[in-house]
Amino acid sequence: MASKYIIYLMDSNFQTPPRQIISSQQEQDSNDPEKTWQTIQSSQSFVPYLTEKSTDRPYNPSSQKNYSRIVCMSDTHGKHRDIDLPKGDILIHGGDFTRSGEKETISDVSRYFGELLEQHKFQQIICIAGNHELTFDDDHYKDVHEHFHSSPMDCSASRNALKNCIYLQDSSCNIHSMEIYGTPWTPFYYNWGFQQTRGYESRNRWRGIPSTTDILISHGPPLGRGDEVPHVGKVGCVDLLQEVQERLRPRVHIFGHIHEGYGISSDGTTLFVNPSSVTKQYRPCNPCIVLDVPHDITQPPIVVQPHSNLSADEVISWFDSYEFSSPLVPYLASLQNPLDGNTFVHSTFDEIRDILQITSRKDLKALMKSFVKFNADCF
Repeated sequence: MASKYIIYLMDSNFQTPPRQIISSQQEQDSNDPEKTWQTIQSSQSFVPYLTEKSTDRPYNPSSQKNYSRIVCMSDTHGKHRDIDLPKGDILIHGGDFTRSGEKETISDVSRYFGELLEQHKFQQIICIAGNHELTFDDDHYKDVHEHFHSSPMDCSASRNALKNCIYLQDSSCNIHSMEIYGTPWTPFYYNWGFQQTRGYESRNRWRGIPSTTDILISHGPPLGRGDEVPHVGKVGCVDLLQEVQERLRPRVHIFGHIHEGYGISSDGTTLFVNPSSVTKQYRPCNPCIVLDVPHDITQPPIVVQPHSNLSADEVISWFDSYEFSSPLVPYLASLQNPLDGNTFVHSTFDEIRDILQITSRKDLKALMKSFVKFNADCF
């Protein structure tokens, strides 16, 4: 269940400055991303990106449209069924769908994807592996399995268990003229799967990404974009950032890996999206990030904000019917600023807790989950 709904409100009069890229002449220490970031930070642009509000584009659920609604999630770590998924055209999972490559979890993810397709919640599902999908990195797993599992797992069986999706591993697919490329690699970290050294090895890997890529999915983040770990600093890949900004220039770059980096940023050309579904504590609290991506690859993506058409009276009526929250009805009716549906879905978990004066996190989480399901079309 989502513990917060992020609203990205931008000043429509803001003029996007020219994006500055990393100079190939600039001295960089790829093995020290935080040090590199301090060097290049001043040359990086963080600019507004389009939302439905900033474009005045009306909500259009019709299937006859010139864009694809892409729902982004990542790092579910076996908790995929605890994530609320709005309806869309394409679901993209940015990797780490297991804890350590277990076949049982992969089989359930596959069943889950199949259920979503059968329910017509999505037309296509795209998935990549992450460093936790150890059994997808066969050769490496043979060398390190004893550090993770008491007995080795069958890599072939694990990989074959993933069905009902387009699986990308250093490969592309094309949907509605959008070329989508997926790659699982991240900088070396504790002998997990799909690890590579920073510098020469990573540069060679990223140079293999086709220049025609429109939407890039990499499990690991580029430097400075959704990659900050508290008390550590930036941990993303400088070589990936350089490749994205200098050569690839995709409209969208989706990644995960760093749970604490959840969110969106833009450099004026590329929309960087970290939709990590779980927190640092592996709680499935982060909502999916939803994009409307035009099929015309010259047009920018639009961040879809959650919305609700429920009035304050309708919200109160729902609270009155919900067993746990019914005692709150007189209090809600007395609020100077009524709690309508939009206020509910646009507020953070802590803001709602303050408004409703609920001290139990468990009770509030259950209430918010029930409300989102009741207000099923919030995206």
